[in-house]
Amino acid sequence: MTEGGTIITYDPEELLGRLDPNHKLEPYFQILLSANQKVNLVSRETSYEDLVRIAADCLVPFELLASPAGRIFDIGAGAGFPSLVLLLGFSGLEGVIFERTGKKALFLESMVRGYDLNAEIISGDFLTVSGDLPSESFDYGFMKYVHLDKKILSTALLLLKHSGCFIYYSRSDFLSAEMSEGIVVRALPYYLDDQKQVHTISIFSTEP
Repeated sequence: MTEGGTIITYDPEELLGRLDPNHKLEPYFQILLSANQKVNLVSRETSYEDLVRIAADCLVPFELLASPAGRIFDIGAGAGFPSLVLLLGFSGLEGVIFERTGKKALFLESMVRGYDLNAEIISGDFLTVSGDLPSESFDYGFMKYVHLDKKILSTALLLLKHSGCFIYYSRSDFLSAEMSEGIVVRALPYYLDDQKQVHTISIFSTEP
C-alpha cells in the first residue's frame, strides 16, 4: 500500500496476494464467472480482474482490524461478497449468510457445499428471518451491497457480541452521537489502485 495524500491507496493484486497467498479464491472466481453466464449473479460485463478488485475491496477492513475470527454474518451477500471471500481466505470462520434472491442463495449453497465451508445460507429478507438467531452471538457482521438503514443497523448490532464489529462497505449516514451508548462509528476512506474514486468503509464497534 502507498500513501496518496492523506488517503491510503491499496493495490488489489498485492493485497489479495498477501492475504490469500495460497490462491484459494482463484477457483471461486472461475466458478462464479462460469455460473454467471446462466444466472445473473454479478454484472455480465464482470471480468476476472473485476473480481480481483471486488475481493480485495472485501479485505481492506483487515488492514485496520485484526484478521476475522469466530462467527460472522453477511447481509445480502449476492454472489458471496464479502462472506465467501472471508470464509475461503481465513481458516476457522463460521458464517451465516443472508440472501433474499433465490437463485443467488442457491449459488451460495452450492459454493458452501463444494468447499465444505462452515456456513449456513438463510434465504429471505434479513429483518424477517434474523429473529430466529440468538442475540450477541456473532463476532463480525458485514454488509456490502444493501443500503444501510436504521432498522437493519439496529438489528445487526443486536446480533453482535459486546466486543463485536459491524462493517458496512460504504459511507454511513449515522454518526456516533446517534448510536446507542458505547457504539462508535469510524469511517475509513481509501483508494483502490487509482486515485479517481474514494471508497469508504464504515466500522461500528464498542468503545475500547
